[in-house]
Amino acid sequence: MTLATRPTAAAALTRTIRVSILVPAKDEAENLPRFLALCAEMIAAQSVGYEVVVIDDGSRDATPSVLAEAVPRYPFLRVVTHRTQRGIADALRSGYLAAQGDILVFYPADLQFLPADIPRLCAPILAGRFRVFAECTEWPV
Repeated sequence: MTLATRPTAAAALTRTIRVSILVPAKDEAENLPRFLALCAEMIAAQSVGYEVVVIDDGSRDATPSVLAEAVPRYPFLRVVTHRTQRGIADALRSGYLAAQGDILVFYPADLQFLPADIPRLCAPILAGRFRVFAECTEWPV
């Protein structure tokens, strides 16, 4: 594939959004630029529409300004802002309410997992083989 025909994250927006990646972010200014760049690479290679919904949960660092600068650069990015910290459950609820996709993926902004793994997680759902897909490495006793 040549550079001229390589899909872009902006081109992915012309597709119907199927997957919404919900990203709670509390004081993640340091990680968000790299996370969003990796999301752009992943989204550009997909045949289905993706969006990234970052929920700023009352950050006190530069997270709000990092997100404000990122919005024009990444057309797949949507930002939800909590003025005060409300916790991860409320952040996910706010992200869910803002999401456009019918498949929701919760993903951390701290880069403990890479966005390149998301299509593999979604593949069984997109193929119609699963309605719900979850992984649990330990069950509570």
